[in-house]
Amino acid sequence: MKKTDTTLWVSIGIIASVIVIIFVVVILVIASKGSSTDSITDTCSNPQIKGNISKSGEKIYHKPGDMYYSQTEINESAGEKMFCTEKDAQDAGWRHSKI
Repeated sequence: MKKTDTTLWVSIGIIASVIVIIFVVVILVIASKGSSTDSITDTCSNPQIKGNISKSGEKIYHKPGDMYYSQTEINESAGEKMFCTEKDAQDAGWRHSKI
């Protein structure tokens, strides 16, 4: 094998490796955009269950019709959230209001 043949095959190998790395990175970026763990509200367009954090730090959710639902305000910067289903709220570690 000539030296130029070896150089050609090494160059092809490097180019192929770069293409594979780019492909893997693109797949990982696309996969990470599809799996959001921060926003449970991605599952519905109009979440109605309010996830409130009490002064003592307890995570409590309120459903429409609950006693304190209408006066409960959600502060997302404090970690409070809106949920689509009770199961979503419970899976995230919140409990239903006792009142």
